Amino acid sequence: MRLKRSEIGMMAFGGVMFMTSFYLFMFDTDRVFRWIGLDRYEKRPKIAEVEVIRNMVRRKEFEMPEFRNVQIRQDVRVKDSVMTGSDSVAVLHFIDGSVVELVPDSLVQLDTSGSPDSLGNFQLLMDVKKGEVRSAGALKNLKVTRDKKPVEVKLAPNNSEGAKIAAAIAENKPIERSVDCEPPAIDRKGNEMDIRMVCPGVIAERNVRILDSTGALVATKTVAIAPNLPGKVAWVPVKPGVYTFEIDQAKSVKTAITVPERTRRLNWDPQPLRCGKTLVYVPSGRASSVAVESEDGKVLSSGVGFKGVIEAGESITAPVKIKVVESFDDGFKWETGLLDVPKWRQCPILTFPSDGSSERVHSVLGSMFTWTSLGVQDHFVFELAEDALFTKIVFSQETRMNLIRIKPPLRGQAYWRVKDVKTGEFSNVSKVVLR
Repeated sequence: MRLKRSEIGMMAFGGVMFMTSFYLFMFDTDRVFRWIGLDRYEKRPKIAEVEVIRNMVRRKEFEMPEFRNVQIRQDVRVKDSVMTGSDSVAVLHFIDGSVVELVPDSLVQLDTSGSPDSLGNFQLLMDVKKGEVRSAGALKNLKVTRDKKPVEVKLAPNNSEGAKIAAAIAENKPIERSVDCEPPAIDRKGNEMDIRMVCPGVIAERNVRILDSTGALVATKTVAIAPNLPGKVAWVPVKPGVYTFEIDQAKSVKTAITVPERTRRLNWDPQPLRCGKTLVYVPSGRASSVAVESEDGKVLSSGVGFKGVIEAGESITAPVKIKVVESFDDGFKWETGLLDVPKWRQCPILTFPSDGSSERVHSVLGSMFTWTSLGVQDHFVFELAEDALFTKIVFSQETRMNLIRIKPPLRGQAYWRVKDVKTGEFSNVSKVVLR
């Protein structure tokens, strides 16, 4: 059976209405009750009002399953519970004029008891389930208990939020409600930053001032903030450094962040063009990927887990000027300087003894040294020296083979190398301890 367009439209409309009703019932039941004329607040009269919120404060309505965020000037009714977090404060202004401040990590439940007096006033009750409350003056008709037993309530300091509210009420002055926004969070991708922050209980705009390490203002941004929702602006620093973000609010909040260098010079090996047609640089060890680029930025080769050795191949042919570019997960890149490679070196590669090894000299046969052959007409010069710069050569001999056996004229630390007579190229220098 095929449905008509009108029937499909009615079904879609019904689905939207159902989802909207379900959302309102689950997350905004107060509004639903008022719409249908069953305002449940008539049965639970107002007992206090939230005057100040610092950071996240939550309220649990009677017979509701969960705590929800509280807004400034929101009513708190009979049998409601109010809870502060580890870094939050709330000030409650009761209908009898009492002002109470909830310190961090506190939980209270509000109620009334008995019959109203001749003026229609009820006995107001606050039962402290957790934490501590402080009064900002006389409690008047408010009775504070802990586990239903009366407790002594300490007086809030003169400079506290509760004291300021009580003073304003007593002098019939407008109440200054200061709201501490949460410290800004910085989401960085490379040198692009998203600056996010939340200001509980307010609809406001906050100015973000960005200062460099000298304190000079480099940028100003405006964050639009809805109650308990993050506001966000984007910013891109011009150059590396340490930046500070100042946010307009009751108390100054500064967050410093270091922008790493987009380009940091990586080091080429002291002998960058090694034998065996390889280039060697010193990697950072932290890169997520590495690319070899030409002078004009063309990628010649790339890969993951690069060990710092670049081999000649079809994509990298000399003569060429190349650089190594390391990329990191945060979007930044480091690179070497340009290296001019006029040709890939064709030179002997030393094989035995290995670099840095210790070799016992045979009393009759002496010691063996070997290297790779370059062709059928090999012609080499073997050199042994006391120093790595070969200013003190103690032994030198030509050979038509890619090996030599000698009785070294010294003991202890020595250095050796081989020169290809045809090309004039020297091998790398190898160190050995002769004993």
